Amino acid sequence: MGAKRVIWHVGFERNLRRRGPPSFEVRSEVPLSEEPPRLDYLLLRKLTPEGEALDNRAQTLRHLWPLLPRVSVVEYKSPGHPYRSGQLDRLWGYVHTYFANQRALPRHRADGTLLSSTEGGPEVREREDLCAALVVAARSPGLDADVDAMGLTWEDLDGGYLRVHGGLFTLYVVELDVAGPAEGDDLLHSFGHGAS
Repeated sequence: MGAKRVIWHVGFERNLRRRGPPSFEVRSEVPLSEEPPRLDYLLLRKLTPEGEALDNRAQTLRHLWPLLPRVSVVEYKSPGHPYRSGQLDRLWGYVHTYFANQRALPRHRADGTLLSSTEGGPEVREREDLCAALVVAARSPGLDADVDAMGLTWEDLDGGYLRVHGGLFTLYVVELDVAGPAEGDDLLHSFGHGAS
């Protein structure tokens, strides 16, 4: 299948080059970044066989965990490598790619019953099963501008936790410089601008 797909792509590329307008340059197999994309963290909610959440006691980011669905793509921007304009697009790209890959997994056995994720089925079946979380030391003008440019809106959940509305997936933002002190968590705060 892989070789056949390459042959089709080569033929289609030749068609574009030869029969497309000369005012366009055609590039193929273009890398999207210098290093392969990878998620900072993927959080998978553990469930009992009945679908109930397991122990939710947390010692850090205490207000985040109850908000998270089955699967969460988490991006952490440290003080040394803070959020830069355009990185929200990259985070959305990760979430959409993860969702698309999950959609491509087999969902049913031959007898029609659902496959579980431990049997090779998807972790995520619906958009509501997946969210993004962006953890930053503090909101920045670049992040605010990116949210505004995408037509998204902020909801303050208090204590350094925010929800961004308007995307195809839920996005939570955690400001460590607010959440750490609000939760009395010096270690968490140290991952922002707090003293360690």
